[in-house]
Amino acid sequence: MRPTHLFRILGLVMLSTLAPQSIAATQAVDHGDARFVAPNWDAGQARRLATSSDSTRLYATLRRALARDPSTLPAVLAVVAGDTASWPERESAILRFTASLHDYRGPRPALSPLLDVLARWQPRTLVAHEESAALGTPMFSIAAQAQGLQNRWTREAASASAARSLDGDGTGFLAAWSGAADPLDRAGALDALGAASRSQRQAVLRSALARLASDPAMTEPAAVAAMSLHDMPAITTLIERGAPGGLRALLDDAARGLSAAQMNVILSRLHKTSPERTALALGVWSGKLAGDRRTEALLIGLLDDRLLGASAALALSRAPSPAALARLQTMAVAKRSGLAAARARMALQLDGLPAEEFTP
Repeated sequence: MRPTHLFRILGLVMLSTLAPQSIAATQAVDHGDARFVAPNWDAGQARRLATSSDSTRLYATLRRALARDPSTLPAVLAVVAGDTASWPERESAILRFTASLHDYRGPRPALSPLLDVLARWQPRTLVAHEESAALGTPMFSIAAQAQGLQNRWTREAASASAARSLDGDGTGFLAAWSGAADPLDRAGALDALGAASRSQRQAVLRSALARLASDPAMTEPAAVAAMSLHDMPAITTLIERGAPGGLRALLDDAARGLSAAQMNVILSRLHKTSPERTALALGVWSGKLAGDRRTEALLIGLLDDRLLGASAALALSRAPSPAALARLQTMAVAKRSGLAAARARMALQLDGLPAEEFTP
């Protein structure tokens, strides 16, 4: 057996023997029916130790191993974890090293064994939680840092793979996206789509829309392509007929990317075909549409709608223009009965005007 491999195996064995039960950080404290881990370090003291020479020394040890032979890192990590320095010094060095891997440009598979260990790291430096001095919280979030790096690399690898499938009529990309089970793989594919050429995005959009009726899951890639292309007919189609599960995200994107006039065009069509989707769109878009005169006219016309009147009133209450406010006040007092008058009073009350102060 090669010495490097022996060193690596020995290190993994050493790391597995670092039983959390051997340190104060894992002492469970009873509190009624609850059990939790108590803090074992003062936060200020832990921060001071994190900048010590020993912490710097341990960080340098890990960086040297990375430069010389990344395959030895699990064993070197075990040596660092077993060092005589305090846990804040050891864990701060490990966290700093883990964060530095975001800039790593070497072969990523070589670091997979190390990241698997770091992603399961059990914290030893626990300080008082900000909301409860008796509850310990990790000072150095090593596992979260490692998991974040793993997720980022998985997503980037999926993006690179998806980019290679973007040529042609878009069906290859959509097949790869549909076959991806991991949400990170799908997210990476959508990253690639957003960065693709205009012609590639157009091809994917055409293919996705053609399959939308039989496969509602095509809503997500179609929405990314449509929004990046600013394709209003496609965006309208997706809001009308896309999968309900992706509607909120699409409406959020539209609120950021479309003008009030464009949203008004969609609402003018949508309210005739889908009251439920119109109500959701009003809720998401009302902030951007507040004060838009064409939208206010549409909403005032919807006040007597049995399904959409309440949503219209709520949207109108978001900073109505002086003209809309006067119209609502007139409607509120013109008739004491009827849906439109009731919804007008609702909009005015939501806007902070008490019903008894309405004047003809």
